[in-house]
Amino acid sequence: MLSFPSKLFHCLIGTCWLLCSVNPEETPSIEGHLNTKRRYEDVNLHLKQDMLAVNRSALQLASATCQEIHLTAIIRHGTRYPTAKDVRKMQRIYDQVKSSAPSEEFWLREIQTEWKMWYTEDMDGRLVQKGVEDNKHLAVRLSKWFPTLLTEKNLHAGLVKFITSSKHRCINSTLSFQAGLMGLWDVKVNDFLIAELGYTVNDSLMRFFDKCPEFRQRVLNNQSAVAEVDKFKHGPEIRRVREKIAGHLRIPSHNISYDMADAAFSLCAYELAIKGLNSPWCKLFDNSDAQVMEYAIDLQEYWKRSYGFDINSKASCILLHDMFNRLSDAATKSLSGQPLTAVVTIQVGHADTLLPLLTLLGFFKDQEALTSANYFQQSQRNFRTSIFLPYAANFLIVLYNCGDGNVRLQALLNEKPVSFPGLSGPHASMPLLQDVMDHYRGLLQTCDFEKECQLTTCHFDDFNIPKIATHFSTKGRYEEVNPYLLKDILAVNRSVLQPPHAQCREIYMVAVVRHGTRYPTTKNVQKIQKIDALVKSSPTGEESWLREIQTQWKMWYTEDMDGRLVQKGVDDHKHLAVRLSKWFPSLLSEENLRAGRVKFITSSKHRCVNSTLSFQAGLIELWNIKDKTLDYTLNDALMRFFDKCPRFLEEVDNNPDAVAEVEKFKSGPEMRRVMEKIADRLNVPYNYITDDMAEAAFYICAYELAIKNLNSPWCELIDEVDAEVMEYANDLKHFWKRGYGHEINSKSSCILFHDIFSRLDKAVNDSKSNERTIEAVTIQVGHAETVLPLLTLLGFFKDENVLQSTNYAKERERTFRTSFMLPYAANLVFVLYDCGGGDLRMQAMLNERPIPFPGMTNSQTSMPRYQDVKEHYRALIQGCDFDKECML
Repeated sequence: MLSFPSKLFHCLIGTCWLLCSVNPEETPSIEGHLNTKRRYEDVNLHLKQDMLAVNRSALQLASATCQEIHLTAIIRHGTRYPTAKDVRKMQRIYDQVKSSAPSEEFWLREIQTEWKMWYTEDMDGRLVQKGVEDNKHLAVRLSKWFPTLLTEKNLHAGLVKFITSSKHRCINSTLSFQAGLMGLWDVKVNDFLIAELGYTVNDSLMRFFDKCPEFRQRVLNNQSAVAEVDKFKHGPEIRRVREKIAGHLRIPSHNISYDMADAAFSLCAYELAIKGLNSPWCKLFDNSDAQVMEYAIDLQEYWKRSYGFDINSKASCILLHDMFNRLSDAATKSLSGQPLTAVVTIQVGHADTLLPLLTLLGFFKDQEALTSANYFQQSQRNFRTSIFLPYAANFLIVLYNCGDGNVRLQALLNEKPVSFPGLSGPHASMPLLQDVMDHYRGLLQTCDFEKECQLTTCHFDDFNIPKIATHFSTKGRYEEVNPYLLKDILAVNRSVLQPPHAQCREIYMVAVVRHGTRYPTTKNVQKIQKIDALVKSSPTGEESWLREIQTQWKMWYTEDMDGRLVQKGVDDHKHLAVRLSKWFPSLLSEENLRAGRVKFITSSKHRCVNSTLSFQAGLIELWNIKDKTLDYTLNDALMRFFDKCPRFLEEVDNNPDAVAEVEKFKSGPEMRRVMEKIADRLNVPYNYITDDMAEAAFYICAYELAIKNLNSPWCELIDEVDAEVMEYANDLKHFWKRGYGHEINSKSSCILFHDIFSRLDKAVNDSKSNERTIEAVTIQVGHAETVLPLLTLLGFFKDENVLQSTNYAKERERTFRTSFMLPYAANLVFVLYDCGGGDLRMQAMLNERPIPFPGMTNSQTSMPRYQDVKEHYRALIQGCDFDKECML
């Protein structure tokens, strides 16, 4: 018998066939521009008349003797509901339209008076009935395309394999595909159960992007990776779209953000895809607007998943190898007369699965890169997600045995034959398997997922990095943020600095730097002692790592260490000094150091003073200086401003209510599960493990790596899921105590903000008067608590939603991640350039990566005009008085 969920699903999808037909006048005029939210039948128009139609004559076989022997299909899930994030955006534009003045335009009146906001956050990307049908119909069509492969006999024999992403929309798409085949062959429940078909969840294949740290660090969690997208969103084309929407609503254009325009565009797409409706929301856009919105989304996909960065496609190496291994295995067995173990492989994933693979194979590559500045030149581009990534998009590879050892391949995208890019000749549409493998030989020989994604590195021959190392928050190593430093600790890449003109020269640099790696504080040592005592007294473990802790690991942390700088922290700053001298050789130079034009300011804490001395030592050793000593200035008013701000101390630092969300999260279900899992691993009662103990175990793993470069056995107590929860708990604390949680957190840094801009102004004035600046470089050494409030004041890493105890799952893709922002030796650098003719530019870098100033809308956001930066922060420059803000 079917289990209850299986019965329910079988009832939901049924076995009846629905034909889709939408009258042309019911199709929005902009439907050709709806990107990844487009219906499959709008890419294949013939399906509007017959949803099961195929045209096998499009398969132009190399010879009549060719027989199909294997099919691999990589399929995107079917039509889905919007995500919770999209629903929130839709609610805002809906509220704006409802509250605007009654309109004379009938379609706008329809939204204001009749249309109801029926999307809810709990829909969160789930498959809709149309998505079920997408995959049922696709299953039937593929059985008609390849009737000797996708057969009832092969299905019964277990020769049709199903692999899926773990996401519910993918699993349900897989089940829908299976149900389509069962409905086609009228397979009765008693004869053949849906559950017996089975499927394998494999996120390593179908969500490889989640498993690639290099991609996540360099692209997914890196604001500068989508700088071109941000420029376009604030450029003239999008501005005009926003103005036209505001004109329809008769409100000021500044009331319509890009997100609102995008939400209205998405509403049009979802209404068509889910309900088959030409929604009144579509009337907010004409064709020219839709083309602009389409380009904005293509630009994002280009830079986040495709040709924008090499790692985007290289992350799919694992899927590429899996595909070719299946093809090679099928070819070998066919030629030797052996039976195949898989005749058909159906792999269901996401647009984010397909696009990197298509990119890796070279499909849809334009001559010029897509940028914010070439929208009009790219109007005829090949790279259009509206064409190749609708719902239920599919990439099919069919293997043919044409006799005499002649094995050929046919590729189809969305059921249309496509040629492999770069292959030519009379049979380019159906080349020899060997020719295809030779064509991609470079990838097949060198595209190693682990190497590309930096899961291993030659720097550690004993695999010394814990899997959870990228989640250590403020206790993470600097090298986890910049993994290339594991191979060469002094490496820099000056090519990422792109001044607008070749004549631009650096004239001043100010760097706010966190101290280097340190020992745990006394408070943390006491927590570590408690978890160590519990583990040592718990039952002897069967796992080797637990026995190692219980019998070999010695508690070597002592309370008198109390946050002092360790040798690794000394090295952090010595190496940083050398790298900054390579980044900006005309500023941080031996000449300027000897002339006293490099100034050092530090917090009074020993770890900061010693970090400053280490930075100086790095330069002294670099240039072998033996005849000069360097000094520094203690300035806690600048570097420990948080200690000098009574309002911050009373309202936040010493106020438990200020971090109420943190305490709620620590006692919530996510943290409770972490503690229970630790208790299970130690075989002790759940109430033995407190949140402080869980945190202490997490910290031991972090300290052992940071201080000793060890993958400690303590790391085995925390898996990656646990680590993400622990990381969020830390981020939540920093958000409410030092970040966006309370305004005074950032306003307490006003004094440092003004100090930086006064130094920049002085350098500007000296440059304008052709005087040599007294200071070429200012190095200011402080704490994570120094850097974070300043980043917050400047608007960096601000998410759409406030971080709370209840939205952990929704904030997993947040930009506010202290693991990436605030490792040991974190640094925020501002560099001033004189580009001639009074053109002064400013470059911001965080941890040696250029970052755009948040909200800057001019064409040079990565290196804007200094005057534009000052104008952008005018309110802070004219206000933000430390004494007033900090007054009780």
